[in-house]
Amino acid sequence: MKPTRSRANWLFFRQWLRNPFSIGAVMPSGRELANAMAEASDSDSGRFVVELGGGTGNITQALLDSGLPAERLIVIERDRRLYRVLAARFPEIRILNMDAVQALEVLNEECHGKVGSVVSGLPLLSMPPEFQEQLLAESFKLLGKNGDFIQFTYGPVSPVSQRRLGKLGLRAQKVSRARLNIPPASVWRFVRISEWLQASRDAAQRKQSRAANAA
Repeated sequence: MKPTRSRANWLFFRQWLRNPFSIGAVMPSGRELANAMAEASDSDSGRFVVELGGGTGNITQALLDSGLPAERLIVIERDRRLYRVLAARFPEIRILNMDAVQALEVLNEECHGKVGSVVSGLPLLSMPPEFQEQLLAESFKLLGKNGDFIQFTYGPVSPVSQRRLGKLGLRAQKVSRARLNIPPASVWRFVRISEWLQASRDAAQRKQSRAANAA
């Protein structure tokens, strides 16, 4: 039997009480935030999307609602009880009951370069800096060209410091706000600096070309 939303929310809250630093929020992501995460992801390029920390499945559902086929979505959830909720709610999706970094290493052997976005619901702000680095490094090993890492946070700035991002060769950009979420959240996109610079150069060249043609 599939769990109702209220039962799933109660389970999420109980798991938060047991380990608040692992879960990171007292309630699952609201619809506005889930939709913002899905909109920021690479869901229409034909590549895979990997979701870290599926929770009760609100972001998972938003990704599917955005048009992402179930066979191109892989969800990772370490908590056994939340994994069971996801498995019951989304029997058509591949769901891994594993630690995020371990699962990324496994997926890298199968899907290297075939992933467009890693969408993270993990509480990066409450995690040690060393784990942040390891998680991002493994994610970008898995991601293909122009792949991105999508993360939400309840803080006012990037959940990963500029120094740490620079060390990894990454750049952060805030892409949206979910003001109605409880608590309010912002969505960030992390990309490789080299690819961001190339995209910026290409955009500038297109702008110059259009201006020249209009002259």
